[in-house]
Amino acid sequence: MRIGHIFILIVALFAAAVRAAPARVAGDCLDSRLFSNTSLYLYTSPSNPKYISSSNILSYQDHTVVEVATNFMVTYYSTYKVVKNFYGSNNTYVLYQCGSPMPNVTTLGLANNTKVFQIPLRGISASDTTLNGFLNLLGVQDRVYYASPYSVAACFDLLATGSCSRSSNSVNSSNIDAKFSFSETASDSTSIAFTATTDPGALNRAEYIKYLSVFFNLETTANSVFSTIRDTFNNISANVATTLNNTNATKPTMAWIYYQPGGSYGSYSWAEEVELYFTQYRMDYVSAAGGNFLNVTNVLAALPNRSDITYTSGKLGVIVFTNLSYTYPYLVQALSSVDILIDESVYPGVSGTNVTTGLIVSTMHLYNSTSSTPNTIANLKFLNASNPSILRLDGRVNPSGSLDTYETAIARPDLVLADFVRAIYPSFAVSIVGAASSSGSFVRSLDSNSVTLITASTCSPGVNSQCIIAAANATIAAICPPVYINCNEEVVYATTSSPCAPTTCSSNSSSLTPSANDAAAVKPASAILSLAASFFASLLFFRFFL
Repeated sequence: MRIGHIFILIVALFAAAVRAAPARVAGDCLDSRLFSNTSLYLYTSPSNPKYISSSNILSYQDHTVVEVATNFMVTYYSTYKVVKNFYGSNNTYVLYQCGSPMPNVTTLGLANNTKVFQIPLRGISASDTTLNGFLNLLGVQDRVYYASPYSVAACFDLLATGSCSRSSNSVNSSNIDAKFSFSETASDSTSIAFTATTDPGALNRAEYIKYLSVFFNLETTANSVFSTIRDTFNNISANVATTLNNTNATKPTMAWIYYQPGGSYGSYSWAEEVELYFTQYRMDYVSAAGGNFLNVTNVLAALPNRSDITYTSGKLGVIVFTNLSYTYPYLVQALSSVDILIDESVYPGVSGTNVTTGLIVSTMHLYNSTSSTPNTIANLKFLNASNPSILRLDGRVNPSGSLDTYETAIARPDLVLADFVRAIYPSFAVSIVGAASSSGSFVRSLDSNSVTLITASTCSPGVNSQCIIAAANATIAAICPPVYINCNEEVVYATTSSPCAPTTCSSNSSSLTPSANDAAAVKPASAILSLAASFFASLLFFRFFL
C-alpha cells in the first residue's frame, strides 16, 4: 500500500517531551514519513484488534501470551503496548515504538504518573542479577550500560568491575533510558520492576523472558526460547517418570534447607535460624527429577506448638527454627525421613569445596553434645556414612562467592532440572539428559563434585572500548521495527526475507531485500533468533530430541 493510501487510525497522540536518553541506534525507529498520514498499525490490525494476520509477516511481531506466569500481563494496541506487573505495587508501563507518537496516558484511562518508555530500549541498568540470564537469551547484552558488581556472568562482571566501572551502584541516568531492579522506584521515571523470582513455579520464573522481551520488541525470540525450555523441562520429567516406572525404582524423599546466621545492621537485628523450604519452584524441581518432597503436613503434625518454631504457608512455604540450642531435636526429627538434603546455605567465610558435612551438621546444630536429649543424628539417612547424600547449589560461582543459581538458573530451569537428575539418578541420567556441561553444573554433590569458578577474564566476546558487551569493533545492532518504507516508496510490514528497511535503493530497484551491508548493520529478530542457535544446540543431547 502507498503512503497516501493508508486507512488505519493511529490510537496515539504526542503528549509530552521524552526524558533525556542515549542516542538512538540507526534502524531502531520508524521512518518519520510513515506519519505524514495519520494511519498506521504496528501491533494490531483493523480487522482484529489483537493480532496482525498475514502469512508473510515476520513472526517477531508475535505477541506475548502468558502461559504459566501469574504476575504480569501484556496488552497490545496500534502503536503501543501496556505492560502490567501485578506484584507489589501493581506497576503499569506504556511502551511505544520509537519514531511513533508518544501516547497520552490520560486518554488511555491510566494515571498521570504512569511511566512511558520508547522502545526498543536503547541502554539499560541491570542492578538485579536475575536479569542477566534473560538478557543473554534475548541477545541484548550490547544494550546493558550498567551491571551489578555481584554478577556471576563473566561479561556483566567485567562491565561492572573492569576498566569501564559500570556498576549499577553508580548509574549515570543520562546514559540510559531504563533501570531494571527487583523493586521499582516510583519517583524515578526510568525505574522498572523485574520480579521473576516472585512467581511461584520454576517455569513461571523462566517465562519472564517474555516480560523482558516486550521492552525490546523481541517477543518472538522470547516465545521460541521459552517454548524450548518448557518442552525440555517437561520431556525430562516425563522420561524420568517412565524410567522409574520401568525399573520399579524407589523415589528418594528430599528436603530443601537453608541456614541463616544471626546478625545486625544498624538498629535492625535478626536471629540465627534454620529454614525448611516448601516453595513451589523447589517442589517442581524435586518432583520433575523423580523425587518426593518432604511432606509439610506430616512434619507440622509432629512438631510442638512453640514460639521458636513457626510456619508460613502459601508462596513463602517455610518452617523456621530459631533458638537452635533448644529446637535442634525437632529439626532432626523433621529430617528423619529425608534421603537427600539440598543445602542452599551460604556459610560466612566458607565457600565452595570448603563446605563439608561436618560444617553443615555443626552450624545447623543438628547435634548438641551438652544436651541431655538423646542424639538422633546417627539415624539421619542423608548422613549415612557409606552414602552421604547432600546436594549444594554452588556449582557455579564467581570469586566473591555469588551463585549462578540466583542468576542464570532463574532463566534456565531445564538445565537445573538436568543437574538434579544427574545428582539423584547417576546410573541412568546420561541416557536422559546427557553428560554434565563442561561449563559446570548449578547443582553438585557435596562430596563428589568440584566448583566451577567464573571470572571476568572469561568474558566472550568481551567489553569493547565503548564499554559495550560486544566484539572490539562492534557497534550496538539495531532492532528493526515491524513496518518500514521500501524502495518503491510503499509502506510494508517486515517479512522473513526483508526484515529491515533498505538503507540504499537503486533507481530501478523493486527488490525489498536489504543489501549485504544493510543486513550486517542491523539486528532484526531473525538475526537475534540466530544468536540463540547455540542455546538450542545445547539442548540436542537430550534423548527426546534425538
